[in-house]
Amino acid sequence: MRLVLKPVQTEFTPENPAKRDYFDEKGVLLLSKGQIPHALADILNSQQVYSLHYELSPNQEVHFPNSPNSGYLKHTTVAERVCPWVQQIYIQAELIDSCLFANGILFLDQLIEELEAHPLIAAELEALRDYDQYTYMHSISVALLSYTIASVIGYSREKLKALVLGALLHDIGKLTIPVAILNKPVSLSDEEYRVVQSHPTRGVQRSSDFLLPRDTLSAIMEHHERWNGCGYPHRLFKDEIHPYSRIIAVADVFDALITDRPYRPGIPPYHAIEMMIKEAGNNFSPEIIHAFLQTIQIYPANSLVTLDNGESGVVMEYFLPHPTRPIVRILFDSEGRPLENERIVNLIQDPDHYIDTVKYAWVS
Repeated sequence: MRLVLKPVQTEFTPENPAKRDYFDEKGVLLLSKGQIPHALADILNSQQVYSLHYELSPNQEVHFPNSPNSGYLKHTTVAERVCPWVQQIYIQAELIDSCLFANGILFLDQLIEELEAHPLIAAELEALRDYDQYTYMHSISVALLSYTIASVIGYSREKLKALVLGALLHDIGKLTIPVAILNKPVSLSDEEYRVVQSHPTRGVQRSSDFLLPRDTLSAIMEHHERWNGCGYPHRLFKDEIHPYSRIIAVADVFDALITDRPYRPGIPPYHAIEMMIKEAGNNFSPEIIHAFLQTIQIYPANSLVTLDNGESGVVMEYFLPHPTRPIVRILFDSEGRPLENERIVNLIQDPDHYIDTVKYAWVS
């Protein structure tokens, strides 16, 4: 598994913030995600630029948990065929452990292949993809995240299949909701919001002929229930919520937070993670949040970070449950000059400072 540079064609303008980092052909960072200065836009438009993309190495071996086919091999095109868009969010930022992510991709790919034998389910997924591209992509991401969380918990292969199938179909009820409501760029009216809130019930109704496992149907119905009893459609409380639904709820909200939507831009993953941590025991099961944090590596060792005061250095390590506040070796001052005496900053013990930007060292 590796990150590689691939050429991209795009028009840089100061009016449109960059949605990713851009590099030259040698891997030197030209532009960080964010606003584009006027002078830099013209320079970038005059040369070839590259972005980071995820690839599985050819014939890379990955292992499915509790699977008799643990030596199963797949080619690099699996990731590109199943969920190429996930590269931009989860892989370029190395958000998920690479082996766990590779296993998730191949597990999901195998499940989708199996679903081709069930024409009704396959047709529903294809209809969702054609109806609303975001909802389809979001469903794939939620399925992948749900797999990683459940793998950390120790789910068997059969339980993983039922869970991931529920995650794939968790928003299938949105096929009956007008796209104009799903992608409305401003706030929904009360009536429109009630329509959106009906999608779990609509999803179970649409799935009634699929002969789905009862646990999978529970996942579809309950993924908007909340640990504190304030969710919908049945206001279930704590252990009344199916374990699959508790996992999908975390995956669903996290992916929604970091993804651009018509009514708001996505937020940085580390901000989203902090929000999820604060909701442990409130909106989300503490056990599921703990497992989720074990799948996330938002600041991997050796990633270059810049603090809010302009100083920069490399991440040494972090400790749960504080993945957004690692230990950093400060190497450069706020002007980018190397420090004569490097120093160590533990952001858990230094709450006045925080990481502003991060760059990754794995450019091949």
